[in-house]
Amino acid sequence: MYFTAPTARLFLFLLLCFAPAILAQSKGLSIESIDIQGNRRLTDDEISKMISTRVGQTLDDDQLQKDLNAILSSGQFDAADTRVRTEPGPTGQAVVIFEVRELPLIHSLDLAGLKYVSREELEDYLSTQKPVIKAGMPRNYGDLRRYRELIRTYLARRGFEHATVNFAESEVTATSISIIVHIDEMPGDDDNH
Repeated sequence: MYFTAPTARLFLFLLLCFAPAILAQSKGLSIESIDIQGNRRLTDDEISKMISTRVGQTLDDDQLQKDLNAILSSGQFDAADTRVRTEPGPTGQAVVIFEVRELPLIHSLDLAGLKYVSREELEDYLSTQKPVIKAGMPRNYGDLRRYRELIRTYLARRGFEHATVNFAESEVTATSISIIVHIDEMPGDDDNH
């Protein structure tokens, strides 16, 4: 399809005239419902308390982003798989949908493989450092990486500069995991196998 120059100008004029009205209509939408999807451990009410957006308010993208950030900052959710979106509702207003993916809770955390350093010594040291990782907390990979570095630093101070620290996870329930921290103070030491 080809437009003549006058037709193209008319089309552009109409687009420029009505685009602000169309955009204003979508921004002026009222929120008819808020749905929370994907939660297994936390209730809808618990998640709703983390957000400020309410039914009946005017749709506000900035506020939705703040609400999403509030949900993520709770430390309970996977940032890669938690999002907010909107869609038209049955009455033509907006439905806000928070799609969440909860981080599994740590059911148990076990230090394995220690031969030269006592488990109690290492646990005492780790209990005074940040982050503290323990049963009942959501699993956070960033915290686990820092935890690994704390263990390596402690072992290096004790003379085990080449120690290796690895994690293994296993599912306990649909919402919890067990973590085993495998520590080898002297990799390659045949007596350690």
